[in-house]
Amino acid sequence: MHGEPETMPSAVALQHARRRAIAQILKRNAIVRQAELVQRLRDEGYHATQSSVSRDLKDMGAAKLHSGYSLPERHNGDNEQQLAAVAEFVREIRSAGPNMLVITTAIGAAQRVALTLDRIDWPEIVGASEGAAFPFASAPKAKRVIFLCMPGGPSHLETFDEKPKLTALDGEPMPESFTKGMPIAQLQGKELKCLGPRTTFQKHGKSGQVISDYLPHISSVADDIAIVRSMVTDEINHDPAHSFMNCGSIIPNRPSMGSWINYGLGSESENLPGFVVLTSVGGRNPQPIAARQWSSGFLPSKFGGVEFHAAGDPVHYVTNPPGISRDQQEHLVAAIRDLNRMRDSEIHDPEIDSRISQYELAFRMQMSVPELMDISDETPETLEMYGAVPGDGSYASNCLLARRLAERGVRFIQLYHRGWDHHGGLKQFMKTCCGYCDQPTAALIQDLKQKGMLDD
Repeated sequence: MHGEPETMPSAVALQHARRRAIAQILKRNAIVRQAELVQRLRDEGYHATQSSVSRDLKDMGAAKLHSGYSLPERHNGDNEQQLAAVAEFVREIRSAGPNMLVITTAIGAAQRVALTLDRIDWPEIVGASEGAAFPFASAPKAKRVIFLCMPGGPSHLETFDEKPKLTALDGEPMPESFTKGMPIAQLQGKELKCLGPRTTFQKHGKSGQVISDYLPHISSVADDIAIVRSMVTDEINHDPAHSFMNCGSIIPNRPSMGSWINYGLGSESENLPGFVVLTSVGGRNPQPIAARQWSSGFLPSKFGGVEFHAAGDPVHYVTNPPGISRDQQEHLVAAIRDLNRMRDSEIHDPEIDSRISQYELAFRMQMSVPELMDISDETPETLEMYGAVPGDGSYASNCLLARRLAERGVRFIQLYHRGWDHHGGLKQFMKTCCGYCDQPTAALIQDLKQKGMLDD
């Protein structure tokens, strides 16, 4: 029920995390014995039993091959008949359409079947193991997410959500039916009047999208965007609303959306984080943004967002101190890695593995980040399209960086532009903030489309 405390993490969250781990193991291997799968999950820190994994596999649509199916009782290491029987069974299972194949065996047959599996040309039989881990009605195409977040909240009534009835009620007393029983915070006990939109709306594109006149550039790409007007929330204050949107809960220590995406799909880049955050400021009363909005929560910390900064080093300490060469830095990172591995062999803490991978990633970022952040190599036409000035840390420059990050395989890119908390200055500051954000947002959509990146 709403308002009751939740356990942290919940059983459902743990189940989902375990199933994502199963999917990752199967994507890497395609064929695996269930007992081995259970042990791998335990080694990675998940609560896993034969029964719980069986339920997971059933719900996930995995096909299971039991030792009695089509397998001879004897095996002498050279039994071609047995190899053919297993191969034929695998082909039969695959032709039925499951997305995954798990080999399960009775204890007495485990070694025999394992020997058999080692002799089969699995890629030829089951196809590439990079297929989707979960069945879908149609093949998923999206490979990355660029999330443009406007803390403080642009008024939907001045952007994408025209309300003719509200226009007609402008200046009239607010009907009690709209406010009765609703939390209205600091407006409690005050005389409430309707405020009509401070702008006008037009239809745009072949789709006839209704968009306000504050957004002329986004209006020009109306046919390339989808507008959802049914989003709701129970949170009426900024910080808990941000947490609810990003993490699905106002309770701390929940993984953010970007962390889940990074955890489930991983990064395509070896030299950049899978989840990057960029921030900019401009407008009225910039809302503070806490790092928990891109936290990994109870997931390993390596899946959390990494904030890139607009001024100075893009990432803290990404450049070497004076007098330290790259070779010296590499030697130091290697020594720390070896010490961490020694410690991990004793206590088996998954955070040590995260620490090792993050140290090594940070070392690689010393080469990749400066090149990424230098947008002076973009054409003058591109800079003009975005309205970006190299090095100014603006939302426009961050939109351009978002495209560059996406090109380099970063999985989740989140931009925050702080300054949308407008209150009584709605008309003035809507114009100001839309001036900062309208053109770059449309330019990003156009740029991605021109490069064929909207396809995936």
